[in-house]
Amino acid sequence: MDQETLAQASTSNETIAAQEAASSAQEAQASSAAEAQSAQSQQAVDAPAWTPDYKFKVMDEEKEVDEWLRPAITDQEKQAKIKELYEKACGLDHVKAKREQLEKEYNDYKGQTAPVLDNLKQVGSYLKNKDLGSFFNTFKLTDEDILQYSIKRLEYLEADPAKRQLMEAQEQEKTRLSQTALENEQLREWKKQQETNAFVNEFQATLSKPDYSSISQQFDARAGTQGAFRNAVIMHGQTLSRQEGRTVPVEEVVQNLVKTYGLSQMASPPSTEQQAATGSSDSSQRKETLPKIKSTGSSPVQSKVKSIADLKKLQQQVYDTGR
Repeated sequence: MDQETLAQASTSNETIAAQEAASSAQEAQASSAAEAQSAQSQQAVDAPAWTPDYKFKVMDEEKEVDEWLRPAITDQEKQAKIKELYEKACGLDHVKAKREQLEKEYNDYKGQTAPVLDNLKQVGSYLKNKDLGSFFNTFKLTDEDILQYSIKRLEYLEADPAKRQLMEAQEQEKTRLSQTALENEQLREWKKQQETNAFVNEFQATLSKPDYSSISQQFDARAGTQGAFRNAVIMHGQTLSRQEGRTVPVEEVVQNLVKTYGLSQMASPPSTEQQAATGSSDSSQRKETLPKIKSTGSSPVQSKVKSIADLKKLQQQVYDTGR
């Protein structure tokens, strides 16, 4: 074989070897990709399924995302964004309600103070124009009041310096006592308002508890009056406070009322169908039993309360017995 033939054969062999090497590399790469894909699939199978959480809180109140938007929550990131939007929206509702309340309070305050400010402006105009007659009439000062003041003023003008100083000190003391009395009255009104607000909050918070809320609904249904249980709590609280000589907390009043009159055992009234079924069952399955004899020495508070009249009657009996 000549050299050209040998060169062609060598080149052909090199080409075949290169193709085989490339093919082997492709097979290895495909095998690695298949193994990686298999590992990812296995991880996806082993990993627990992600469950969306539709609940969120605004002002300590738990809420949930609307049903129509829940399909959009497909991962953690979208869940966080949607919850953030809901929290902002619900927070704005709370701020809006608070703003409306403040606006109403401001309008009420403005309606109360506007007439006073107008009267002060009118009185100022009387003094500015030296219209003392209208000024005196505004404050309903009689001629006798005006004359008595005039006499005292003349005594002051005619007095010597020592007596003037004494009279000024007396007037200053009267002014100080008047201001102190006004401040004390304002303080009493403020404390009374604070106590009223605290009582209302405590009262509403106590009656809204699940245990008492169900009892309240059943009591109102039996009494046929909305708010009957609330009124019963107030009456019972007054009785307890009078007996014990102290202000009894609302929680203690409700607990005492429930325990004393057995309100925790109240059940919803049966329907007409249930009453008919019970009546037929009792007539067919009635058994001979000894009659129950009521003890005359039992406490009157053990009777079941079925109406407001029953509650008032038992309350009076408890008060009369000094319990």
